[in-house]
Amino acid sequence: MHSKRNAYALLSAVLLVGLAAPVLAWNSTGHMTVADIAYDALTPKTRAAVDALLTRQRDYGLWVSQMPAGYTDRARYAFMKAATWPDDIRKTPDDRPTWHYIDIPIIAPGYTPDPNALLIVKPNAETQILAETALLTAPTASDAERGVALCWIEHLVGDVHMPLHDAALFSPLFPSGDRGGNSESLAAGAVASDPLESRANPHKLHALWDDVLGSTQNPREIEKFAAGLEAPAFRRNTYPQITAHPGVHEWIVEGSILAKQHVYNNLTLQFTPTGDGKAEVTLPNGYLPNMHRVGNRQIALAGLRLADLLNAQTFPPVTAPLTPLSPSPVPATAAPVSIADGQIIGNQRSHVYHLPGDTRLPAAKNRVYFKSEADAIAAGYHKPGG
Repeated sequence: MHSKRNAYALLSAVLLVGLAAPVLAWNSTGHMTVADIAYDALTPKTRAAVDALLTRQRDYGLWVSQMPAGYTDRARYAFMKAATWPDDIRKTPDDRPTWHYIDIPIIAPGYTPDPNALLIVKPNAETQILAETALLTAPTASDAERGVALCWIEHLVGDVHMPLHDAALFSPLFPSGDRGGNSESLAAGAVASDPLESRANPHKLHALWDDVLGSTQNPREIEKFAAGLEAPAFRRNTYPQITAHPGVHEWIVEGSILAKQHVYNNLTLQFTPTGDGKAEVTLPNGYLPNMHRVGNRQIALAGLRLADLLNAQTFPPVTAPLTPLSPSPVPATAAPVSIADGQIIGNQRSHVYHLPGDTRLPAAKNRVYFKSEADAIAAGYHKPGG
């Protein structure tokens, strides 16, 4: 554990876990926590390789521009942010929705499903962990391509340790599958003090597992959560499956078993049909504390396995890394201003870059900063209309 984690942070995190705090799930907070645990377990050689590679990822400048004031571990923060990148690009041309999951069928007792409904979509999380790992070390791949591959690996290893990314329930109510818990919603107030109850849409069973922690991308808070999951109760020697199940497919089978046992409560969850193949779910007593326990262990396990996967790779050398500027984030309400100090500002959505003097700037949240036009071009950005 690195020196920035003081005793207070560790004690707070351990107490948080011990008191059945909200599960460290797989929203941005969960993915960043997986990444932080993994980062601590990387060998010095691997850490140097991924640090250099991420400076070639096209959104590296955006990440460092978002780093909170006073937080100085840029490399660690970039590794955390890389783990959220595949979710950050949702609904863009780079989005790959089917990569995030693999639906291993869980079939209700006595139900005979249509065999065609059970076909597993490809590409999926399993195919892409393997494909992106191969790309990560391909000597013919560019640094930029390998930087993107690293983001996908970080993210997908986290995803397959969330049980509802590994399974779908098939039953008379869900003949086409429940889409990994996305066809079941919870009644309002089903989860006491749920910070997400203000959502306009019903709270899905999937979201209960995915988002129950709420949302923070503050690296100091992430480090506290990670410190708690690096405590003795979560260390490597408590996970015999690391040795027993070394393959990606085995990780996914583990997740589907956890889904059957703990998400669907050994197929005893009670559903009330609401029409259109959807249902409202009733949570039994003890469901949430058990979810906290399973979720915490899966987050820690994902971090250890991610580190093992990366430590096993031989990384090609990275060319001279980019050095995008890291100014303080511009408030979202700030008025557009011209570039008067020689900075190049890119738009992370369109990948257009703007030269000094250009007043047609992207929204502050979409800005990426570069020191030179050459750096912007090297990161895959182009002039307006180019």
